[in-house]
Amino acid sequence: RYLQGLEFIADTPEQNRSWLEKYIHPDDQQLVMATIREAVRTKGVFELEHRVLRIDGTLGWTFSRAVPLMDKDGTVVEWLGMASDATARKQAQESLKASEQKYRTLFESMDEGYCVIEMIFDADGQPADYRFLEINPAFEKHTGLQNAQGKRMRELAPDHEAHWFEIYGRVAVTGEAIRFVNEAKA
Repeated sequence: RYLQGLEFIADTPEQNRSWLEKYIHPDDQQLVMATIREAVRTKGVFELEHRVLRIDGTLGWTFSRAVPLMDKDGTVVEWLGMASDATARKQAQESLKASEQKYRTLFESMDEGYCVIEMIFDADGQPADYRFLEINPAFEKHTGLQNAQGKRMRELAPDHEAHWFEIYGRVAVTGEAIRFVNEAKA
């Protein structure tokens, strides 16, 4: 059927079997065809995100969706479909994934012990404890705290010095970074 690409994908004014081979990325053609066949077999919705060759020759992503329109006997008489340009979103996802991978590599390989914590305040708004959200291998090595992720500091070291809670609580409340050297005897 007629596809109007509006400068995203190529238009085709008549039925054209080569359109799939020409405009769907070769690595996605089998998945697209299998998804179409399954939708036809089950008379169900076709929904898929896949790569396409854009009108300007670059590779893009589209989210395609088609819904069967049936007569009163349940026979599919037509498919109503749409495809939207998902390229910018997919590029943003890939960029975020690459950034996360860089962060994770740095986080896991750095020599300094590093952790991300969530402060826990008591009913009076005073810092009472903190929970480890993320820790790196060097943190475990330097502190001796094993499997700390997800646990509270008071669970791991009930006698942990109060100044740690006060310092971290102040940073959490004010958002101001501070540098200090302090001992953790517990």
